[in-house]
Amino acid sequence: ANTPAMLECHYGVPMTQGVLNTLNTRLDAPIIAFSLDHAETKVVIVDREFSKVMKDALVLAKAKPLVIEYDDPEYTGPGERLI
Repeated sequence: ANTPAMLECHYGVPMTQGVLNTLNTRLDAPIIAFSLDHAETKVVIVDREFSKVMKDALVLAKAKPLVIEYDDPEYTGPGERLI
């Protein structure tokens, strides 16, 4: 989602010499898990709106990244906390 947090990540992550690898939210959990493993993900930032697919992907992934949850105040649909 196009949120202030996403914009902050697009500037903040490179400023910390990190690599920002955005994931297509239309992908299913196995593909996201593969992407997390292939990128050797250390940190994942996830919006509550996509918590279900990310939870499933984290179970499948070998990588066990630090999970940072973002709760978009404008999103009123379902979603659960991952941590």
